[in-house]
Amino acid sequence: MSASIISPRFPWAQGEDKRAIPYDETVVARWAEAIRRAGSRMRNAGVRIVSMSWGLTADEITQQLLDLGLETDQAKAKARGIAMQKSIADALGEMMKSSPNILFVVAAGNSNQSDDIQADATEKFQLPNLMHIGATGSNGRPTAFTVFGKSVDLYAQGEAVKLRWPGDIAVHASGTSMAAPLVARAAAQMLAVKPTLTAAQLREGLLNSASSGEQGLKLLHPKAAVSWAGEQS
Repeated sequence: MSASIISPRFPWAQGEDKRAIPYDETVVARWAEAIRRAGSRMRNAGVRIVSMSWGLTADEITQQLLDLGLETDQAKAKARGIAMQKSIADALGEMMKSSPNILFVVAAGNSNQSDDIQADATEKFQLPNLMHIGATGSNGRPTAFTVFGKSVDLYAQGEAVKLRWPGDIAVHASGTSMAAPLVARAAAQMLAVKPTLTAAQLREGLLNSASSGEQGLKLLHPKAAVSWAGEQS
């Protein structure tokens, strides 16, 4: 079974320069529409697994509004931030609900906060085709940076992960954005063994085959996940 990778990118990703395209209602509306289009594109292309390195909280939008002078009143800035973040979260929820055969594997975040404080765009969703991934070190213990809490379904190594940068440069990097792709890869391996598995079944298999970590955390076990897939009728 062959596989291909599609990489939807949002043109207003700002990197370190958050002054380039400030968040306001017009930009957020464009962002929400782009999310819907991305969902349609992925469904039409037959995408089965999405690894998402995502992070946007209402507090971040609020702070940018204040920093850039787009709002001077703290309460008004917060109200706008909450509303704009909700618009993006609603678009993400709509995309995921309308794509039941795609497993969305989402990096939980690196703020070292509980998920009820982080309040990121997807962490309040409970969908059969959605997983939030936390990060551990090579010892299987949660890192000092990972978001944690009830919404974090599975943990994978996210500390000092070996990567290849363009130009075939070997590097090590850390973050839940390193952990989520490991889970996505395991899901792809499961599909290679059993292409008929649904997104909900992939999620079930990844969770049921996980090993146990500290405080009852579920740790990714790729080999066991592939074995689980092979046992399904």
